[in-house]
Amino acid sequence: MAIKALEAPHGVALGEKPVVVTGASGGVGSIATALLAKIGFSVAVVTGRAETADYLKSLGATEIIPREELAEIVNHPLESERCLGVHRHSA
Repeated sequence: MAIKALEAPHGVALGEKPVVVTGASGGVGSIATALLAKIGFSVAVVTGRAETADYLKSLGATEIIPREELAEIVNHPLESERCLGVHRHSA
């Protein structure tokens, strides 16, 4: 249902830019990463735990974004578009 929600109203489709998953090393984020990668999306994951990079890549992540880097991106809102969409998981 979450993937349909990304595709239908938001027009997110397979493309050259990744979908970003936050909280990727947690339960919900890791499932989102695996599902999106399985159906063909390029998946960039955000994590504050660098030691999980190999695990996240094994799930299908194509890019690992340190949480600190994401904060920098948010501080520069006029930079060029970097992703198709974001699956944001918050506890």
